[in-house]
Amino acid sequence: MSSKLGVENIAHTNGTNAMTISSGGIITQPNKPRFHARRTGSHQSETDNTNNDAVFNTEDFDVQGNYNTSNGTYTVTHSGTYFIYTTVTFTRDDSDLRDAAIGILVNGSPKANTLERYATNDVAQTKLSLSLLLSLNANDVVKVRVFANSVSGNNINMVSQHTAGLNPDPDFDTTGFCSFFGGYMI
Repeated sequence: MSSKLGVENIAHTNGTNAMTISSGGIITQPNKPRFHARRTGSHQSETDNTNNDAVFNTEDFDVQGNYNTSNGTYTVTHSGTYFIYTTVTFTRDDSDLRDAAIGILVNGSPKANTLERYATNDVAQTKLSLSLLLSLNANDVVKVRVFANSVSGNNINMVSQHTAGLNPDPDFDTTGFCSFFGGYMI
């Protein structure tokens, strides 16, 4: 004996649509928490040899409205498992970037990080990426922390875009896709 539940929409008693099932069997959840933000406009200057909180100042989407473009934090609205990701591009005009690191923090505690060390082969730019699954609770605060060290001790730029182009093709690196942060509940 088999049973079949035939519905198109599943909604809360207040009428909020929680889930839609298309005729092709595709399930969408329009209110499931998710966000994506990126750095646009000017670079974020980072103090050399110091941990700095990254601020991604433009939202592409933020379903629950809990990403803060002023301080770079995402406040979790619903407990669950989240996929969190970030990519950060660093530059130094005088090609003396020695170390660069990024980390994902929850409530101020590091949950993951990655480091590039260039030893004596200093570079002018590097891109670091990091992603992980996290079990998060409502009101947890997630953010990205960056670190960079240059030989000269001068500030490092967290890149939004490079007007001269990190790539000579004008379709790249001119709209703020060099540094971004996002996540979604799974």
